[in-house]
Order: sequence, then C-alpha cells, then structure tokens
Amino acid sequence: MRKRGATPALTFDGSSYYQKVNGDEVLILPRLEGRDMIRAILGVRGRRGAFEFSYDRTEHRGTFMGEAGDATFQKDGGFLDPDVGNGRFRGFGVNTEAGVTVYAHPRFGISAGYRHRVMWFDRATGVSDTMYELRPRFRETSGSVVLTGLFTF
Repeated sequence: MRKRGATPALTFDGSSYYQKVNGDEVLILPRLEGRDMIRAILGVRGRRGAFEFSYDRTEHRGTFMGEAGDATFQKDGGFLDPDVGNGRFRGFGVNTEAGVTVYAHPRFGISAGYRHRVMWFDRATGVSDTMYELRPRFRETSGSVVLTGLFTF
C-alpha cells in the first residue's frame, strides 16, 4: 500500500490514507484526540530504575476528512467499497520514562514522570484481511506527563 495525502512527517493527521497499489482498498489515518489510559506493567524494579513490558490500548475520538467517530488502532480504519471494517496497523514501539517514585508503604507507591513513545508501523490489514506492506513505513511519536499508582507483589 502507498501513502496518499499529507507529508510523510505527519501521520495520523485526519486526511492521509494508504491505498492498495493498483487497487481499491484504503486504510485511513484519523486524527486522534488525547486520552487518559490505564495500563498493565510487568517487569523488574531496582533502586534506581526499572525494566518493564506493558500493553496499552485506548479508545479515542477520531476525525477523518471532517467526519468524527470512535477509534482505536483496530476499529473502522479500512474500506473496500461498499464495505467498511477494521484497519489493523502492525509494528513495534518503545517507551522511555523518567521520573520519581515515592513508596508510602513497601507495596504501594506513586510515580510521576515524563514518557516518550516511538512506534513504527510497516504492515497493515484491512477489510479483505490481506496483510499489506506499508510504503513508506511510518513512525508515530508522542510525549506525555505520567502519573502512576502502583502495587508491588
């Protein structure tokens, strides 16, 4: 699939999309509103740092070409006339986070910091459930202040 629309530096801009080369299938890239989220984390914490894995998923309000709707990375993101369905983008991401954690009790704590996220996408599926390679591949970055309540087993 080839990207159509805005410049390569802008990805989820609400007007760009990927279209199958010499075909009709389209995967949209909506503009997503910011959202608070809850995430599960598994990892190892030491006195000065941590190494963790997490799974993040949020529901967002999104707009594409002025039309609003609910969006995740997997909902109503593709169409192949006359069908509309899920567009699923595949790739990988890395979060880095710096901050301070205060433990009110050895098992309970509060953490405050700043998180920077980079995600790379190189494949996607749409209505036809065909796995496509995305050209150009795209990267999405975000940064946010993070407040976390934690419980240690």
